[in-house]
Amino acid sequence: MEQTVPKGNKIAVVGAFSRYNYGDILMPIVVREMLGRRNGHLAFDFYSYRNSDLSEIGGIPSKSLSDLYNDLAKGKFDWVVVAGGQVLGQEHRRMLPLELKTKSATKSFITQIGFKAFGKIAPGLLNRICRGAVGIQATFPWIIEGDESAARTIYNTVGGNYRYSNSLNRQASRLLALSPYFTTRSRSDFEIWKDAGVGCKLVPDSVACISRIFEAEILSNLVREQTKSNISSLGDYFIFQISRENAFRREAEIAQYIQSSVAATGLQCMLVPMGYAAGHEDDTALRNIAKRCDQRVYLLDNASVHEITYAISRADAYLGTSLHGAIVSSSYGVPHTTICVPNKKTQEYLESWKSTRLFSTNLSDLASAAKYLINDNENRRYTAVKSIEIINRVEEHFDLMAKMITEACEAA
Repeated sequence: MEQTVPKGNKIAVVGAFSRYNYGDILMPIVVREMLGRRNGHLAFDFYSYRNSDLSEIGGIPSKSLSDLYNDLAKGKFDWVVVAGGQVLGQEHRRMLPLELKTKSATKSFITQIGFKAFGKIAPGLLNRICRGAVGIQATFPWIIEGDESAARTIYNTVGGNYRYSNSLNRQASRLLALSPYFTTRSRSDFEIWKDAGVGCKLVPDSVACISRIFEAEILSNLVREQTKSNISSLGDYFIFQISRENAFRREAEIAQYIQSSVAATGLQCMLVPMGYAAGHEDDTALRNIAKRCDQRVYLLDNASVHEITYAISRADAYLGTSLHGAIVSSSYGVPHTTICVPNKKTQEYLESWKSTRLFSTNLSDLASAAKYLINDNENRRYTAVKSIEIINRVEEHFDLMAKMITEACEAA
């Protein structure tokens, strides 16, 4: 029998967590846990682009956006929480190819190129075709449409904007302005939405509080014994991560930089794929790099989100392009930096919140960066202090969100 939930307590959590991308999978877990701790009466349902069940790797099963709009039309929810991630600025023509299942990374890459080419010629037509394929009429994948629903939608430390399309920016701005609580993690996005007349608050990415959810003992119990044994056998290590796009045709060169870093630090290196989905494909890049390295480099492959978090929490340093690799490192007080790549999302975040003194490094400087992060005690202390400061800001953010929901419930 379905449990009766008091009026005002039903929440739809929405986000791009239907694909294996580390940070996106963590977001609904964080929202459920942090709001649930503050109000035990809340009931959550989860929605992503398409139906998905990533529970085997620690994710939360989700229904589709089509299901979400059907449920909103039935009045099923009191609130919608967009869980986070780089969701603003997305269009259906960019989302759908990332969701299509292909048999190889090469076919996935070709599919994405085809969609990009078609999108340059006829973006409006392609968006309509993609909306039809997923069964919704909403212009935006992650901005909730319908004024009544938009006025009950909370945006939780999201990223992105529509500055490259004035018409989309105006439409998005009108809907976002209806939100009672719109927060972004990016300083540049914050300035863009503020200039567009949208009331917006700048808050660190909510995943920054993950160490308050997965404390050491809890996390250890969620990790396979063989994985724990493999990690323990490494002794001291640092983590390296890079996406396929940023490593393409540079695998041999990167392997040499990693070997130099191992020699300079005296530590082993763990390669950790954090995005297996199309558009990330870290696994492809890091497997190719691992083949070119010696036994002092270990590949943590096919890991759950709990195992990735466990590995980060025990590392001496993290160097990678993944934004949430850096954010989780910060949460556990692990010294961290990002790699200089064309997409500046991670570097901009680190510069905004100053969770580290070393915002970025070139691949050619990997050895000196790793040595600095591992050996500089002043930077390690700085990282630990900033970690607590950032986590406390995220806790305050969830206090405000929970207060808003609870007060609305009491008034209902």
